[in-house]
Amino acid sequence: MRKSYPALLIVCTAVFTLAVYPRLPDRMPMHWGPWGSPDAWGGRVSGAILFPVLMVFIWVLTSIVATALPRDDDEAALLASLDSRTYNRGSRTRVPVIRNAVMTSFAILQVVILGSALDWWPPMERWWP
Repeated sequence: MRKSYPALLIVCTAVFTLAVYPRLPDRMPMHWGPWGSPDAWGGRVSGAILFPVLMVFIWVLTSIVATALPRDDDEAALLASLDSRTYNRGSRTRVPVIRNAVMTSFAILQVVILGSALDWWPPMERWWP
């Protein structure tokens, strides 16, 4: 499941985006200020593809980074030859965890931004006092 999670998340986000794309307005909020009012707007295409494209980029980038890190079997030899302060033990296993957390956050943001553009929930101004 750990290896297939990013692909599944990207596919689910893309399917959701394609399902709601015809109903998206031409101009939609992309960022909200500290008081909950929109302060940046974007077009339908940029709002629809921004996070799925970022998710693919992060998946590719973290895959490259993970292959550059030493494997667990090489770790003992590396730790023996390096000072413990210069090498972070278990860094190869942390990359997928961080990647999955960032990609999940992007998927949630995609739903929030597209849902806000479609008026699925109260305006953001109501969420802040």
